Amino acid sequence: MALREVRDDAGVLWTIYDVHPNTKRHGLPQVRPELTAGWLCFQSDREKRRCAGVPAAWEQLDDHALTALLATAMAVAPPRGHPA
Repeated sequence: MALREVRDDAGVLWTIYDVHPNTKRHGLPQVRPELTAGWLCFQSDREKRRCAGVPAAWEQLDDHALTALLATAMAVAPPRGHPA
């Protein structure tokens, strides 16, 4: 798993890492179909986002390209029972 950090235009620091899920457990799907090939996770102190698919050599992208991916990433709801 590669790890990068980038600041967005508002100055928020995001940690970025790739996720490659185990897609089945006990024969049942564990992730939504669009996430079976993995995703980039963007995580800040305030929120978490997922960008479906893991671009080849994403860890070598410049900060501008990573913030562009961040802009397309979908917000992840916090787990139930946890504050937002």
